[in-house]
Amino acid sequence: MSEPKVSVIIPVYNTEKYLRECLDSVVNQTLKDIEIICVDDGSTDQSVAILEEYQKQDCRIQILRQQNQYAGVARNNGMKAATGKYIIFLDSDDFFALDMLEKAFYCAEKNQVEIVLFDYYTYDELTGHSRPHRTKGMPPSVFSPEEMGSRLYTACKSVPWNKLVLRQFLLDNHISFQEIRKSEDLYYSLLCVSLAKRIKFIPKCFVNYRTGNPNSLQGNTNKGMECGIISRVFLKRELKERAIFQGYVKELFFQCCQSIKDYFDKITNSDAMEQFYQELKKDLIPGLFDSPSDFEDDAFLNNIYESNGVSDFLRRLLQTERNEKAQNYILKSSWEARLGGMILFIPKRIRNLLKHRRS
Repeated sequence: MSEPKVSVIIPVYNTEKYLRECLDSVVNQTLKDIEIICVDDGSTDQSVAILEEYQKQDCRIQILRQQNQYAGVARNNGMKAATGKYIIFLDSDDFFALDMLEKAFYCAEKNQVEIVLFDYYTYDELTGHSRPHRTKGMPPSVFSPEEMGSRLYTACKSVPWNKLVLRQFLLDNHISFQEIRKSEDLYYSLLCVSLAKRIKFIPKCFVNYRTGNPNSLQGNTNKGMECGIISRVFLKRELKERAIFQGYVKELFFQCCQSIKDYFDKITNSDAMEQFYQELKKDLIPGLFDSPSDFEDDAFLNNIYESNGVSDFLRRLLQTERNEKAQNYILKSSWEARLGGMILFIPKRIRNLLKHRRS
């Protein structure tokens, strides 16, 4: 058989409510020469039965099965099985516009690029309303990462489903997903756009990203939130090993770290907050920053201070963790003492300094 034009890889886990809409949006694409690789991640509902039903009707569908190991492992297994010239990922509770693959494929072929980007809708599961997310200021022609500079990560987004990617590019650069509970797509997406030479953007919304689904990993904000830190640590390590952690790429990475402060406002469970907080303390240096000088005068800690979530959490910590073990840990080394003083105890002099800076 000839090489399919596109491999669509769909990790599936207990999404029987949405799976038919997802599959319908793929099997009915105007581009017919595709393969559809569905990787069941140990579903316990009727998801597998639905996949088998669709497979009987469409020979382009492959079903791979694995024990529950989360989406990163599922996507990697799907990539190993893929034979298409290009690869794209779709979550099993989301759905494509029916002309998406055709438009993206011919755009990639015409412009000879490694990545085609496009915009998306957020589809609110609770209201049934869609809202477009449009990226402003994108180049009308093919561009390189260097041309985007400090806007690259924000403009290209840290998700895999708005990117049609040349499979040979992924193979040549040994790009895959982290095999962690969540945030595994950040490493894949940002490494792709960091290493690509030619990227093209289509200013249309082609994907419907579902929100308000409490059963999704993204919908459950109290599980695996520390993975947001782990994924960034892994990305930094890879950028360094590939000798591109310098200049605008280093600036991009530190920008990516700024959003960590948003996690404090999302977490509502005290145990989850504790786990996230301990991971942050452990990996802040050298996992995220090389030395205290990288963040001391930066907006990173200022943003953490301004987060309501961290203020509430630290107030609880102060009430429960004033014990000898915690004190000894904080005083292990000079930078930890300073970091502990700034993050854990929030001294008045720092707060006053921040107020002075803002005024």
